[in-house]
This record gives sequence, structure tokens and C-alpha cells, in this order.
Amino acid sequence: MRPACEARGRLRVESGRPWSAWRTTILLIGNDVVDLRDDETKIGNLHPRFMMRVFAPEERRCISESVNPHRALWMHWAAKEAAYKLLKKLVPETVFAPAAFRVEFADDGRGKTARGTVSHVGSRLFLQVGCLEDCIHAVASSGRGEFLSNVASCRSSGDDSAAVRAYALRDLGLWLGKGDELHISGSRPPRLCRSERPLAVDLSLSHHGRWLAWAAAHCGRATGSQVAL
Repeated sequence: MRPACEARGRLRVESGRPWSAWRTTILLIGNDVVDLRDDETKIGNLHPRFMMRVFAPEERRCISESVNPHRALWMHWAAKEAAYKLLKKLVPETVFAPAAFRVEFADDGRGKTARGTVSHVGSRLFLQVGCLEDCIHAVASSGRGEFLSNVASCRSSGDDSAAVRAYALRDLGLWLGKGDELHISGSRPPRLCRSERPLAVDLSLSHHGRWLAWAAAHCGRATGSQVAL
């Protein structure tokens, strides 16, 4: 049974160009979603030393000076998680040490979308964070290019991993066609396949609380890539 999901925004193509335009780009991506209504995201429920362990001094200052510190905190966290998922694909031994991922936003994050960068051990990733009323969705990319992403609230089916795969397949099938031939592997990272053949598409899945999210990019040639291998 497919999960009952409520889309909260249109399927996003970063440059507004269709899937076929990916043939001239390169992108590897990672994404993360945070349910702002989940109890574990409440600032009062965090460990007293959470901020010190996770965020650099300049990040803590940015969060504390924000007009919405709760949202700013989880924007930074989601950015770090998204960057980690991307770098893990390139360097499997990458460890998620949050303080080692340095987030810098190019704007104050008051709007529905914030852009910036994440730096980690010589690599600099591009960042886009979507801010809905009760969720944060971050996508990190290895270069400038086009990607698709979407996020939806979903009544739990008991298997969030299966639910986010079904949700991503539904959307990706609309763009690639022959959706009944597509499936997502159970491997880490997940791979999008047609029949049994992996496609040249980089995919990232995420779920938290009531929210499911995915991002996908064609594996081509990137511009502006600043990833240290």
C-alpha cells in the first residue's frame, strides 16, 4: 500500500529547466528533512551541551541572532546532515562529526528559501534550504547545476524507509516515464534503477517525523565543483 502523503510544494527543478537539460551538467547531492513539530526538535529538549558540540562559534552566533532561532538551528543541522550524506558517497569513511561541517548562509533565512555553503576538510558544497511552516528541507550539491527535489507530509505507514522510496518513485516516474519499471535499491546510498540497471541519477532520501523528502540529480559534468577527493 502506498503511503498517504500530502505534497507541500511543487516538484522543484533548481534552474527551472526540464530533466533532459541535465545531460550537460554534473551533480552529486545529499538531502535532509527536519520535522519542526517533532518533540525532539524542541530547544528545551536538547542536551545542555548540544549547541557547543554541534555548532561552531560563528554558527551559534548566527542562530542566536536570528529572528527565529528554532528554525535557524535546524536549518544549520539539516545542512550538515545533507552535506555528510553527499560526502559519504565520495569518501565512504567520512564520519558525521557535526562541528567539522561549517555552514554559512548567504542571506538571513527569513524567506522560504536560503542559500549558502557547507565546508568540510577542504571541500566546499553548495547549499539550498527550503523553509516551510513546520519543516526544513536542505539539499547540498557538489557543483552548480540542476536538481529535482520534493517534500511531503505523510501519515506513517510503519515503515518510513519504504514510504519515502514510494514517494520518490511516484515523482521520478512522472519525469522519467515508465514509472512501473523504476525501483530504488535498498543499498546505501540508494540507487535509482530501471528494471535491474542502475540509472545515471544521483539520489538522496530522507525522512523525519511526519515528513518525507528526496532530491535527485543527473550524474554528468558539474561546474564550480569544489570537492576535495
